[in-house]
Amino acid sequence: MEAYWSTSSMVLYIIMGLVSMSAVSYVKKREYNQGIIQGIINRATVAWILIWEFVTVFRKVDYGFGGSDAIQYVLYFKDCLKPNLHTLYAEHLDVGFQLLTKFIRYFTSDYRIYFALIYGIIIVAYIVFINEFTPTNIYYEPMILIFFVYLRGFTSVRTNLSVGFLLLALVALYRNKRIWSCIWLILCLGMHIVSFLVVPFFAFYFLYKNKRLKTWQWITLYAAVLVGARIVQNFLSKMTSLRGAYAYYATANMNTSFFDNGWKIAFGQLLLLAFFFIFQKRINENVSNYNELNRKRYQYIYLMCVYDFLMIPVNFILGIWRGYEYFYIPRMILWGIVLKNISYYLTPRSRKIFRIVSLTLFIIWMIFRVYNTYEDSLLMPYIFEIF
Repeated sequence: MEAYWSTSSMVLYIIMGLVSMSAVSYVKKREYNQGIIQGIINRATVAWILIWEFVTVFRKVDYGFGGSDAIQYVLYFKDCLKPNLHTLYAEHLDVGFQLLTKFIRYFTSDYRIYFALIYGIIIVAYIVFINEFTPTNIYYEPMILIFFVYLRGFTSVRTNLSVGFLLLALVALYRNKRIWSCIWLILCLGMHIVSFLVVPFFAFYFLYKNKRLKTWQWITLYAAVLVGARIVQNFLSKMTSLRGAYAYYATANMNTSFFDNGWKIAFGQLLLLAFFFIFQKRINENVSNYNELNRKRYQYIYLMCVYDFLMIPVNFILGIWRGYEYFYIPRMILWGIVLKNISYYLTPRSRKIFRIVSLTLFIIWMIFRVYNTYEDSLLMPYIFEIF
């Protein structure tokens, strides 16, 4: 059966996005009113976890349903303990992901339990990260898009799991728990080879931990990243040991311009970058009035997003078309900060309209992104299946 557009599925996805947005808003408003950081276990986050888990675990997974690669993950899970398993997909999976899957398989043969555990890690990682780094008194409408990047995990489970471990590594680093940060980072690297892209961030963090980049630093770093990416691309093109799919991705854009197709994948990043530059002065002024906790949060989000912006040419040159997902949530937090600062130019009445318009535009963007990816990713139709 071929994928087809399903309005009811899209409505379900939007509702799931509203669940995450509402939960974040609830938790952060309580933090703002009470003056203390909320625990990650509360009625809003528990509801968020249960609702997303229910929708994820009880979706129909088969050829043509539930995500293009989902059925392969199910088949691998069922057969992974068999000796001498050398299927094409098994050979493609990263070692860390294989070990984690086999560990779970020792205890259960039910792939729904496997999915519940894997996706549970991802959701909890989202919540821990957002609770740790989201400043209070910003706009939370961008959080509706968190479900879009999560939805991508219906087909790219390894990428999303890798992102989840990265988020936990970043939280541990922020809390100065470096051993835990290393553990989470190792797990991140073990889930997907592409996650090596984020390793330089940790050096970048220590270099600019308490700094804001000046224009000449932006230009210098961008030039260095651009040249470095081309050097790596030429090196990878000569490697005969690189796995087939990755060798293809790394060399596919050697003779292609960013303006042909690359900008489309990076459009969300480029749009945020443009708005950030336009309102940076106002943002810096308002951040200076934040309390110490929120200033520290902003600085960390700022560094993650700067690094993410610098990785745009790397993602294009090396064909890492899922690279934009690694710092997706930090970008949503920065969007909330940017929108809040834009609202200061408006009257109190206009701000309400602005929030409604902002939410509408984020929903439209989510629909647009799903529409452009659902056929290849088999994200539609969503079919509920308990048995």
